[in-house]
Amino acid sequence: MSSFIGHTLIGYALGTRKQIGSTRDTASWFFPIGLAISPDIDYLALWLLGYRGDVRYTHSIGYCLLGALLVWGIKAFILPNFMDKVSVKALFMASFSHLILDLLVGVHPMPLFWPLNSCLILLPFGILPSAAHINVKNYYFWRNLFIELGQLLPITLLIVPRFRAKLCQSNRLTQVLIVAVFVTSIWIGISLSR
Repeated sequence: MSSFIGHTLIGYALGTRKQIGSTRDTASWFFPIGLAISPDIDYLALWLLGYRGDVRYTHSIGYCLLGALLVWGIKAFILPNFMDKVSVKALFMASFSHLILDLLVGVHPMPLFWPLNSCLILLPFGILPSAAHINVKNYYFWRNLFIELGQLLPITLLIVPRFRAKLCQSNRLTQVLIVAVFVTSIWIGISLSR
């Protein structure tokens, strides 16, 4: 699985991908971030209730679809003025981004088609590193976090308009360094043992 930080970063990017102005409208990124990290709600069951199931049903298309529909319903019927800058497309993209990032780790099989089919899906390769145990003294935590950020920060820079504008205005050396970090992080991520 990808890290909490990676899911949050992509949720933020997708929530603000149409905004050029300020970030004062927190709903534009708050709800997409919530959707992007919500499939990991099964960790609450693990931590609070001691649930130790092998199958992570929250990591399915059905769960992500229901989550996005629920937030869309809140947007449309309960808080239309509060969430006016959040596009429905951003909600669905943020929700499904979790599955994509976790698939790109290539380590943990997921029941993507549950409840229709409980078959577990796993890619035969990985690009992103697996999220290591959260411990600031753990070398693998920091290594994997830097590899993940090396891949996801450049993508965020391209998705968020104000960051993309600054990137386009930056000098060539900065642009080349960002591309070099991205490519190197992808190469390292692919070469990690799974």
